[in-house]
Amino acid sequence: MSCEAKGHSVSGVKRISVDQGEWARVQREAARFRDVRRDLPEMISRVRQQNQREIERAFGEVDRRQREVEQALEGLSDRAREFERATNRRLREQSARMREALRTTREEIRRETRELLAEQERALRSELRRVDEGLAALRDDKARESEAARRTLADGRLMHDVIRDRLPHERFAPGRLADLEARLAAAQAHLDAGMGGPALAGAQEAYHRLRELRVEIELRDREWREALLDARDSLTTVRERIRASVRLPVFAEDGTALDDIELDVDFWSKGGLSRLGDELDAALNRVADDATPLDLAELRKIAGEHAPAFAERLTGIVERADLALRSSQVRVNIADLVVRTLDEESGYSLEDSTYGGGDERNAFYAKLRHPNGSEIVVDVSPESDDSADCALRLLSYETDTASDDERSERAHVIADSLKSRGLKVETPVAERDEPDPRQADFDLLRAQSGPGTAGQASGPSAAGARAQGAGG
Repeated sequence: MSCEAKGHSVSGVKRISVDQGEWARVQREAARFRDVRRDLPEMISRVRQQNQREIERAFGEVDRRQREVEQALEGLSDRAREFERATNRRLREQSARMREALRTTREEIRRETRELLAEQERALRSELRRVDEGLAALRDDKARESEAARRTLADGRLMHDVIRDRLPHERFAPGRLADLEARLAAAQAHLDAGMGGPALAGAQEAYHRLRELRVEIELRDREWREALLDARDSLTTVRERIRASVRLPVFAEDGTALDDIELDVDFWSKGGLSRLGDELDAALNRVADDATPLDLAELRKIAGEHAPAFAERLTGIVERADLALRSSQVRVNIADLVVRTLDEESGYSLEDSTYGGGDERNAFYAKLRHPNGSEIVVDVSPESDDSADCALRLLSYETDTASDDERSERAHVIADSLKSRGLKVETPVAERDEPDPRQADFDLLRAQSGPGTAGQASGPSAAGARAQGAGG
């Protein structure tokens, strides 16, 4: 372990930077033994049950609407009704197959359902072309043109009204229905003018496009529902992972769980888990908002980008919380080593210890007293929230005339002691001339505000238990 010389000046405060980078690396390796419990059987079961309820609800709506549309289209002419029944049969088959595909694993769902959509669309288009051929045959009988035009116009108006009243045409084909309504009106005008041929041709064209529009809306609606279910499922899976990560076991380097220690992730992440949960709930509410539904591209982006990003953030939050808990413990351990060294080398004995504000996420303090009345406060503070490194400060409140050389020598002895135990430390440096007297007032240190409230960590955490031991 290396150490970098930085020099020092006259001061009652000596600072030693402690680099725990190697320790943090070892702990990250240990953390590999702990998954964020994404594979817990009960969590997977909850997600699957919820997904099945959503699938049944979504396709229950599709089935109900399908029945209503089929009933309304029974009012078509005999020939048109025959063709629509064939189309309806294919739509029911497509719905049943899609519902079954949605019950498969989520990894397969996008590929399978989109292939299914393409296959069914090809079949339906083929059905439409067969109907067109049958309708076109009517044009060869001039005597029946006007009657055929009236029949086709009636079928077209019925199809128009079904689409208008029962299908989400403005969501998936905005403006198309209005255009076809104008085509029907033009065909009616030709019929009223006694122009049977143009009336029939216009009516058949409008009816053909209305049938295509109906099928297209049905297909796009199913595709949208698949994306909606996928987005909701992706977010719900992360939400369940968050619930499963509220309290986690803590593992030793060898992968064994520590029986009496539990990681309160929200506490040690300073509310990061709660904030992520709130964001995820907002995303779920947005997906579930029927008043202003998201479009297909937005839903696919949620499933393909947003949900994985939430999952990655969750992993980072858990890792940082675990690091914060372990770093808190290390601050106590470092203070304990300093206390022992000062006791052995200088005759100082431990008088008191505490975390700032009584909060284990804050700096750890230990006060030592010499028989001559001199005091030293050991301050072990975290360098940052995202680092395992800490800063060790020795604040000397001495009654005698100890020289700065003696204080510096004492700091170097402590630095050497830490290095001998495998920690990477820098050469002690002076921070200021004299320490702040308030940092020797441990009642004040216990009362100071911090990032959280003492006691939020669940159970006898490693840091808390060791802190009590260090306080002796």
